[in-house]
Amino acid sequence: YGVRLLLNEGLDLGPVGLAGVDDYLAGQADVEAALAGLPGKPSVLLSHSPGLFPALARPPVRLVLSGHAHGGQIRLPGLGSFFVPRGTEHYVAGWFSRGDTQLFVSRGVGWSLAPLRWRCPPELAEILLLPG
Repeated sequence: YGVRLLLNEGLDLGPVGLAGVDDYLAGQADVEAALAGLPGKPSVLLSHSPGLFPALARPPVRLVLSGHAHGGQIRLPGLGSFFVPRGTEHYVAGWFSRGDTQLFVSRGVGWSLAPLRWRCPPELAEILLLPG
């Protein structure tokens, strides 16, 4: 479909950088290669699995976008998700921060293992990036 995959590489998009790492469970994530391609400007990094966040939270990365966990898919009252895929760590859904880097983990619209979601609605997120 003409979509360029950013597998362990970064791009200069003018005012910001954009990078992507390969999946660290099913692929061969090379954080250093992805960061080496960034221009030193505030950058957005795409990582399918959010468990890689601690290795990505450093300059010039200001925002990491992930998914993978489907928000836990089934959330029990008072207990939360009783199953999340490997590579999620505690980054199941929502916003997290580490130093000057933010992580957003989308619940997405799909599912894993079974076509079931409970107390975890699908999500299409719109994130507006502002200068400064």
